[in-house]
Amino acid sequence: MEETEQQSNQKGSTTATESSDKMRHQKHMHSIKEGQQMFDFFGKSHMMMLGGMFAKSQSPWRFNEIRDETELSQTTLSTRLTELVEENLIVRRSYDEIPPRVEYEATQKLRNFGPIFKDLLAWWQEID
Repeated sequence: MEETEQQSNQKGSTTATESSDKMRHQKHMHSIKEGQQMFDFFGKSHMMMLGGMFAKSQSPWRFNEIRDETELSQTTLSTRLTELVEENLIVRRSYDEIPPRVEYEATQKLRNFGPIFKDLLAWWQEID
């Protein structure tokens, strides 16, 4: 009977260990999925350039200033800015003026990402 209790205890701890391992695996896979989503987002054409530009800037940008700086087409720039706004990485402010004025500025979320952009650029320059 003692063996049965020991076997039962061992079986119970194995199940707990397996359960813990399964939870760790699920968290790891979730992190990988989130990481992949981040790389997919910033892997879009011109997104790293725009993200880095906004992350290091302390002042808002107007649409035409961004277009002049990046030389992106109006359609591409508009699409990328919309995506950045949807991810809460930049804010869009429009002013009821004539002519209309729209400004874009990095959120704290993107500014916190700034050092990563800087490190990526330094790494790239180092290996290039």
